[in-house]
Amino acid sequence: MRVRILPVALVCLVALPAVARPADDKKADKKPSQPTVIIRLKSLDGLLADVKYLAALAGRGDEVKNFEGILKARAGGDKALEGFDRKRPLGAYGHPGPQGVDSTVVLMLPVKDEKAALRALDNFNLKAEKEKDGSYSVTPEGAPFSIYFRFANQYVYITPRDPDAIAPGNLLKPEDVLPEGQTGLASVTVRLDQIDPKAKEAAVAQLDLQMAELKDKQTGDLTELQKALSDQIAREVANRIKAVITEGRELTLKADVDRKKGDLHLDLSVDGQPGSKLAGSIKDLGRAKSVFGGLTGKDSAANVLFHYLLPEKVRQSMGPALEEAFKKAQADEKDDKKRELSEKLYKALAPTLKSGDLDLAADVRGPSKDGTYTLVAAAKVRDGEAVEQGIKEVIKELPEEAKGLVTLNAEKAGSVRIHKIDAEQFYDEDARKMFGKGPIWFAVSNNMAVLAAGEDALKALKDALALEPKAARTLQAEVSLKRLAPLMAKEHKAAPKAAEEAFKAPHDDTIRLTLEGGQSLRLRASMKAAVIKFFHLLEEAQKDSAAEK
Repeated sequence: MRVRILPVALVCLVALPAVARPADDKKADKKPSQPTVIIRLKSLDGLLADVKYLAALAGRGDEVKNFEGILKARAGGDKALEGFDRKRPLGAYGHPGPQGVDSTVVLMLPVKDEKAALRALDNFNLKAEKEKDGSYSVTPEGAPFSIYFRFANQYVYITPRDPDAIAPGNLLKPEDVLPEGQTGLASVTVRLDQIDPKAKEAAVAQLDLQMAELKDKQTGDLTELQKALSDQIAREVANRIKAVITEGRELTLKADVDRKKGDLHLDLSVDGQPGSKLAGSIKDLGRAKSVFGGLTGKDSAANVLFHYLLPEKVRQSMGPALEEAFKKAQADEKDDKKRELSEKLYKALAPTLKSGDLDLAADVRGPSKDGTYTLVAAAKVRDGEAVEQGIKEVIKELPEEAKGLVTLNAEKAGSVRIHKIDAEQFYDEDARKMFGKGPIWFAVSNNMAVLAAGEDALKALKDALALEPKAARTLQAEVSLKRLAPLMAKEHKAAPKAAEEAFKAPHDDTIRLTLEGGQSLRLRASMKAAVIKFFHLLEEAQKDSAAEK
């Protein structure tokens, strides 16, 4: 893709007055040796190859080729880039100041021929003036200030307003900004520990102001206890954001395309300064155990796992709010029997609800040879015996027709009683196609409640009951499009065929989202490139179907 690199870079810098240091600010504090913000981009050839790769998967290859031709013609052909190295990465770095306008920014473009790069400016009527210190300056038409640049280390360093930012002694080496193997498609790294304390104070003050405004906007429909709970949740969220601002060490957002492996991913990570509370809480999050860390089956079509202990102050506010909500529901219920059953069930579930210990998981497995799936869903509970007794009390009071569908104590797994529900009686057609005609099984052990449906549901439930707590990601969600294609066929008839055509290798149909702690808090979204091809094939099939009609 032929782009006017240097002119575009100059325009971008002109458009950033808020992050440019005033030219007459010669008494500003000395900047730290390492940049506060670093932006990294893959080489021009690498960026173009990634765009073409993704476009081809999406059926847009010709469009990209035409667009490339237009850019090439407008940029003056290959000569417009002959001075630049298309195979090395691009970068930028800067030091934000507390007032914004006292910041510095430096753009780095790889060059292989300085004279050719200078000629590129002439092609666009930009006259570069050489300064006494060996740097150059150029003032784009209509710009309020000059742009300065210097050739060094096989790069051209470009900055607005302040030539001191690219003085020989202030230049960063390419390996310090663009270390080999860490470029990826694109990334932004912010050294939080190097941000000016005054800027942090301003950010925290702004956050406090927004939280105060949010509190004032709370709806009048909430009770005082509900408002207290809502306010406490907001405070905890704000406190965690403040901790990142004041105790964070480094925050990085990175996107990458691995054409050889067919991997696409987007990562957001943050870590705390050594010895800080933030670093400790992130590490604790990585050590936290889930009862359901091993629930996902080998033939999983879709699964989700989430476990998190709510902050203590939130749990303290949640208890009274739950009690209030239950009492209101009881007061509104006119049926004495229903109130009695509700009270028994609430008392059984209250310890779990008030604990704030969220540990939930679900796994859909299959399809089997007959095209059906197995569902296993589970939740951590407190005092499982009381929960089970509460459920049994409700079942006993059901109408005879409904009660007859439930068989208590139908099976056992060790000392845990397993109960059966005749699901065929209330499954609709879609549910029967998905799970077959078999029963639903459920059980409550001392620390978990589990439900399973579909083929091999009983075995799946027993396997879940045998799980032991283990370290697991805070959040994990996965989808296997090839395994779910038969279900998608109801809305998209071409889904199974498209899946067969798009997905040739194991696991190349997977979309995944994870959140985990440890050395850093890391949120990662990833998928295989073949997923793009799959959705393109679906789109084409829909177009063909619409044309036939």
